[in-house]
Amino acid sequence: MKAQISPQDESLLSDIEVGGLSDGQQEGCDVDQTQTKSPCGRHAVVLSKLHFVCIGICFVVLLVLVVVVGISAAPTLHFSNALGSSMVLSRNSSVIWGYSGTENDVINILLDDRKIGTVHANTQINYSWMNNAYEWKFTMPSFGDDESLGPYTITIESQGSKQSQSIDDVYFGEIFLCSGQSNMQFTVGSEFNATSELDRIRTGEYDLMRFMVAGALQEGSFMDSPSAEFYNVSIDWTKPVDKYFNTADCKINDATQWNHGISAVCWDFGRRLYEHFDKKIPIGLVDSAFGGTSMSYWSSPQDVQACSQYDGYFSCEKSKTTTSKVNAGAKPAPFGTCSGLYNGMLFPLRYMVFSGVAWYQGENDVPADGKTEYFECAFSEIIKSTFGSLFDAPFISVQLAPYNNVEHAPEALANVRAVQQQVTSSEQAHTGLVPTLDLGDPDSNCASGDIHPRHKEEIGERITSFFLYFIFKLTSTTLPIAPVPVSCSLNGESITIVFDSELSPDSPSGPTPCHDATMKPMREGGRCVPSGYEVFLDGKWEMISNKLTSTSRTNALAIQINVPGSDIWSSGTKIRYAWSDYPALSLFASFGRRKVPVSQFLVSCTRE
Repeated sequence: MKAQISPQDESLLSDIEVGGLSDGQQEGCDVDQTQTKSPCGRHAVVLSKLHFVCIGICFVVLLVLVVVVGISAAPTLHFSNALGSSMVLSRNSSVIWGYSGTENDVINILLDDRKIGTVHANTQINYSWMNNAYEWKFTMPSFGDDESLGPYTITIESQGSKQSQSIDDVYFGEIFLCSGQSNMQFTVGSEFNATSELDRIRTGEYDLMRFMVAGALQEGSFMDSPSAEFYNVSIDWTKPVDKYFNTADCKINDATQWNHGISAVCWDFGRRLYEHFDKKIPIGLVDSAFGGTSMSYWSSPQDVQACSQYDGYFSCEKSKTTTSKVNAGAKPAPFGTCSGLYNGMLFPLRYMVFSGVAWYQGENDVPADGKTEYFECAFSEIIKSTFGSLFDAPFISVQLAPYNNVEHAPEALANVRAVQQQVTSSEQAHTGLVPTLDLGDPDSNCASGDIHPRHKEEIGERITSFFLYFIFKLTSTTLPIAPVPVSCSLNGESITIVFDSELSPDSPSGPTPCHDATMKPMREGGRCVPSGYEVFLDGKWEMISNKLTSTSRTNALAIQINVPGSDIWSSGTKIRYAWSDYPALSLFASFGRRKVPVSQFLVSCTRE
């Protein structure tokens, strides 16, 4: 397109380009002198024509840009952003997947320079941040004990468009998912043993441990429907390096700021598994946790619906989708959206082959009134349906540790712990609960205080035992499972409680200190029971005095409690132990060279 300018206008334009109007032409030009016969008017016409020429040129450029941008927005052949260089994939038939902008794109899969298969991109996926894409996925070969586990380069290349992408420094080993709220998000740099962990990674001996952090971010962690990929990733796959281990950020009361490193619980059990196998089996960790979140945020839409008849402690805002299929137009959703974290932080991992799942969540769902119907439903559904359907791997949950700083009914936290114990023991065989009643941290200097205990190393150690037992079939492994009472009998002023497995040799011991929540302003409940024991009489729970009571061990499976005046207690009398926010403890079980606490229990006694 070429603008047409008259010879007279070209002359004037030349004057303007060379030096502007002459002095005589510049003076005496009033705003109403617009006739073309006057110097001012003629210049106005030229400038007006130039104005329209510029508009025309800009319009053409804009059209070109729209076309170019439209082309560049079309997705190129790529791996899912859940995958990346320096990652660990499962050595047991792991799945790789990704997307192409071409329907039925034929894609070669290469391991190093060797072609190992071909796959078609034939499932249409709709993103909110790019045009239509077509999903592809491929099952990698398994790796035996005598085969090299890496490093490898995995390349995908289109037979048609010749586009290609590679991820390198990839190892095959065991990979684990770590999810939940702030106590799972809590980073290594804030736990008690942070310095020693930093010293370990600096040796270079832990370079075959790799991790990524999906992260709790302001935008894109919650999505309004199942998202094909992560909207954002906090930390891409990496080796352990200093900057992810030396950030003591637990004092920041903002979950979106806890993304500066790997989860302490996640790293601690991963490191122990790595050491167990003499640092020869690569370990991959996916940290996908978000502080201050409820189970309804993590549950699939179906599971939220399954428990909708109960009132949760934190309700969620309904999402527009009711399916677990990839939804067209998935976009960031507000904090608190039902299934928002399932959509944005779990679903993007749906094809990952995990060896196991570690879950530390529940503080947000402790009911203010102590009623646990919703928690029982939601916890059961999230194990067997949400995680079970997505990943089908052993599921290890962490019991809620002692804390006193949240308002709720006196029995609420203990009631939730009892439900955690009940659900994990009644679900499929590969489900376990890590006991934590001995891991309270009343002096925690982290945000929100003692709700964030710094004893993460012990939790990691206990999770390790479950995974060794369930995944690697090391049946000689001592599990951190405490004895459970099977009977209670009354004889005179003596109460005998029999357990299903052995107590530690020093149980019962003198009770540990309990902590009274009523000492905190605006806080009710969480009573301190010095003896740890209570009895239900005349319609209420009463403390069994520590001063008047003597407790002894009758054999490895039984204890005897002598309570003055208890000879009048009849059959059906109920006794409970450690049933408070921050209980006194006197019963333990052996766990290797350590001990684990007997969890809270309630028994009904029979008069002999």
